[in-house]
Amino acid sequence: MPEESMKKLTRRNVIKSVGAAGISAGLFTGTASAATSSPHTEAIWNLMRDYNIPGLSCTINTDWYGSRSTADRIHLGKIYADPRSETEVDSSHRFRIGSISKTLTSAAVLTLVENGSISLGDPVFGDTFSENGPPIFNSKYPLATHSYQPLFENITVENLLSMTSGFEFGSDYPVYDGTKGMTQDEVITEILNEHTVEYTPGSRYEYQNFCYLVLGQLIEEVTNRSYADYVQQTVLEPVGATGMQIGGDSKTDRINNEVFYHSDRPVYGDDARLEFRDAHGGWVGSPTEVLRIVDDIAYLYKDGGHYETGSEILATSTAEDALEIRKDPYALGWVSYDSAMGHNGRSRGAWSSVRCRDDRYSFCVMANHDNTAPRNKILNHIDNYIDDEVKDDSNRT
Repeated sequence: MPEESMKKLTRRNVIKSVGAAGISAGLFTGTASAATSSPHTEAIWNLMRDYNIPGLSCTINTDWYGSRSTADRIHLGKIYADPRSETEVDSSHRFRIGSISKTLTSAAVLTLVENGSISLGDPVFGDTFSENGPPIFNSKYPLATHSYQPLFENITVENLLSMTSGFEFGSDYPVYDGTKGMTQDEVITEILNEHTVEYTPGSRYEYQNFCYLVLGQLIEEVTNRSYADYVQQTVLEPVGATGMQIGGDSKTDRINNEVFYHSDRPVYGDDARLEFRDAHGGWVGSPTEVLRIVDDIAYLYKDGGHYETGSEILATSTAEDALEIRKDPYALGWVSYDSAMGHNGRSRGAWSSVRCRDDRYSFCVMANHDNTAPRNKILNHIDNYIDDEVKDDSNRT
């Protein structure tokens, strides 16, 4: 069977996957409740069936006792690792996390701010010294001489983190649009010389992958290390998420426990480009691993609009800065949603979402199909599941 094709899910399959008790599979894990389905998980299952999503994994965390702990997990469906052996999704499985990678990249950049290597106000491009010193890239990316050059030179680290660089082009560019076969440096050089800054940097939010493509190169420029190595040391290791890696562009590059992907489009080769997308969409991990990172930064509860943090990755003031909205709805690698902070991700063959709610509950959900049409409905069901099942059950324990 071609990898992009899928078998029809059956109700029997999903009941098998939610019917096992224990931490590694099923519903109500970590509680005294029996492993049974609920109206909300049934609704999620129906959406998966209707939209041909073969597998879904979700971890729900809370700080019941003053420290982050797993409150529940939901696993539905299959990874189809082998058509002859239909492996069920469980908590060990890893997915492409897409643009949630931006939250990791932001955290890594902010560690450079903390250690004094850079500041948020540092200019990034050009060769003109400012009050903060030379641009970070200095003359690495020569700017074409045109009337917009002063705006290029005004782009700061904070503008890139908050997606307020002043560029205006589609969010997919420069990942899929006419840049296949080019290196990251070549793409950055081309954009700086063939595109213009349309708005004063900092004045307008425009979601785009380019900002975080540049930030990945910025990390390498400042640290003289690879982007992936630096993120591993400063973001993943402090919270024990060391199993996460940059994904590969072929089936043989799949990491340990990585699911198989399903899409109407090719999921490997030039259409995947995980290594190229490293800083803005290249990471692979499990929902539990992603929650270790975002919970550590947000450690989320709100008191009068103030986020309190207890981060191993960042100092409290820096973590709070990461969550501060610059131009609605974007902070520094974080998106503001109703009563939550988080990020969505999408990659060839997968989608993901993470939410840190104001009530101290957080969740991360991942699916191994890139059809995002039912995503918002699934997120609503997870929110309702937390409110109706997890919270209620925690009050009884």
